[in-house]
Amino acid sequence: MGASVADELHAFLDSAKHVEIEHRVEEQVLKDDALDGAPPRMGVDLDAGTAVVRRKPEC
Repeated sequence: MGASVADELHAFLDSAKHVEIEHRVEEQVLKDDALDGAPPRMGVDLDAGTAVVRRKPEC
């Protein structure tokens, strides 16, 4: 709880911190989940020795 209070106080004094906090909350709400049918952004196949990393689309 102490960290969130410190973040909110910092956001009150610095608008960039406010934007960062809003972005963090939005990312939690809009989380892509492969189980929900979203295409996976990252994947590692240890047997084949390959890794796939996709960039997030910019809005």
